[in-house]
Amino acid sequence: MKKEQNRMSTVNTKKWMDRFVERCRTQKGLLKQPDFIQREVICKPLQNFFPERPIEEIQYLLLPYGMFKAKEWRQLQDTLKRMENNRIWNIVDQEIKYLKRIWKGPNVPVFIFPITNAHLSIERRPFRKNGVAFEQALFLFVAPDLPDNEIKALLAHEYNHLCRLEKIKQGMDELTLV
Repeated sequence: MKKEQNRMSTVNTKKWMDRFVERCRTQKGLLKQPDFIQREVICKPLQNFFPERPIEEIQYLLLPYGMFKAKEWRQLQDTLKRMENNRIWNIVDQEIKYLKRIWKGPNVPVFIFPITNAHLSIERRPFRKNGVAFEQALFLFVAPDLPDNEIKALLAHEYNHLCRLEKIKQGMDELTLV
């Protein structure tokens, strides 16, 4: 799985979120709360990139950066449709390939999720975008109506962090003690 995702920079997180919505919709009673389903469907696959972290920790790590809250599952399908119509995954996929080529940067998967409260109107939505870069993966949290240039700027900002870290790491590896 890791090999497949390394070939494809932008991970198809839409499939994960569709599965998450479906699981929430078909859940009978209160057997499993949306928070638990979010961990199982969204955070469990991320353990391939953070094997030392339990899924609860991955969830709590990403939520403050803007990942959609599990309780937003009823609005998620509409948000995903708008993100897809605005070609957000395609824009990111093309741009990350371009940035990798010109910056000679690392090959890491990019995970795209709706930002929390993405279903709200622009006036009521506290944030439109955020991201976070880890050595093993890059995460973008975006509103479905985010303009292309802002998506590209966010990606460039986060990917630049990874490129700088890689260069610093390479420099440290080349140092020798006298």
